Amino acid sequence: MNVVVYSYIVLLGLFALGGFFRIRINYYKRYMKEENGRIQLAEIKRWDAIYFCRPTVYEITVEYEEDGEKKERLIKSSASFPKKYKKEKVIEIVTVPGTDLLFAKEENWREQNINGCFMIGLALVFEMMMIGFTEGFSSRMAYFVLALYFVLVFFGVWIGKKQQTRN
Repeated sequence: MNVVVYSYIVLLGLFALGGFFRIRINYYKRYMKEENGRIQLAEIKRWDAIYFCRPTVYEITVEYEEDGEKKERLIKSSASFPKKYKKEKVIEIVTVPGTDLLFAKEENWREQNINGCFMIGLALVFEMMMIGFTEGFSSRMAYFVLALYFVLVFFGVWIGKKQQTRN
């Protein structure tokens, strides 16, 4: 029985790491957007909303000019700002020269970061419940898992603050 519980604990830990990496990637995107981004106007070719996803995902296909040639790219976002571009013809975008990164100017990844924190918290709660309800686990195991989550959150906040001070 302990093997099954251990495998669930490892699976929940991987779930929490997924939330951590989601937040880290969003910090990187924000850093690249603020430090190296170039704002320009783009023409909206297609606007679409995918409602069966939760949260709703908005897709905007834009055409912009970079290095003298026209390019067409897709911007996906789960934030609420793309709703206002349903009837618009142009949008302000941020491109990062030398990379394939392209963002809407209003994108801040707040909803995704909240979802990442929710994933970490949910995994912690379920792991603590599994350890608490399963016989044969010592309180040391619960303290060890709790310490791992605090370290994970600490490094997430520390790296985020480190990037904010660089800006």
